[in-house]
Amino acid sequence: MNELLFFFHIFIIVCLLLISFRMGKLFLICTIAFQGVLANLFVIQQIELFHYTVTSSDVFSVGSLLGLYLVQEYFGEKASHEAIFLTFFLLLFFLIMSYIHVGYVPSILDNTQSSFLTIFSSAPRIILASMISFCLMQKFSLFFYKLLKKNTSFQGKMFITLIGSQLFDTFLFTFLGLYGIIASIGNVLFLSSLVKILTIAASQLSLFLIKKSLSPGVHENLPI
Repeated sequence: MNELLFFFHIFIIVCLLLISFRMGKLFLICTIAFQGVLANLFVIQQIELFHYTVTSSDVFSVGSLLGLYLVQEYFGEKASHEAIFLTFFLLLFFLIMSYIHVGYVPSILDNTQSSFLTIFSSAPRIILASMISFCLMQKFSLFFYKLLKKNTSFQGKMFITLIGSQLFDTFLFTFLGLYGIIASIGNVLFLSSLVKILTIAASQLSLFLIKKSLSPGVHENLPI
């Protein structure tokens, strides 16, 4: 069941990115930034996928990078840096507001405080590590894609950029957030990288299927 939901999730993210792209730069940048918040919110949730335990946030991480690629390719490097800055600002705002929120003394009628405490205050190191690695990964993605675009002419630069950036994010987050906490860093690196590569491949397939499903002329301005 999780596997079907996983691929459906990727397809929906791609569709929403394309819709935001058609609505303009502001919508696309906001979609990227919001996915950054969602990725950091869900990073502590673990799910079973293909009989392995993985985090549920990888789809949002890949989706935000795909959106960042679209911003840089169609709206310029300045707009892509605006997207990174907005993402970092919202992540910082989210983190500060989360800790203020759980600081309130709940009413005796409230039954949600324990859930909020579990989500927002149980792993500050993980949340901070996720924020740092996420923003640095976006910076690395822009640099890597620009380098490939300038020095190579082969197709698939976006695919290579996404994989390289996600591997960078996986290594950085694992060592910043999980080193010394989990028993096997190697297993986490392998599984996280595998899931992210699968997510990237599925997102590219979704783009291809969307393009094939559109009639000639409709997708002339779509980034696919």
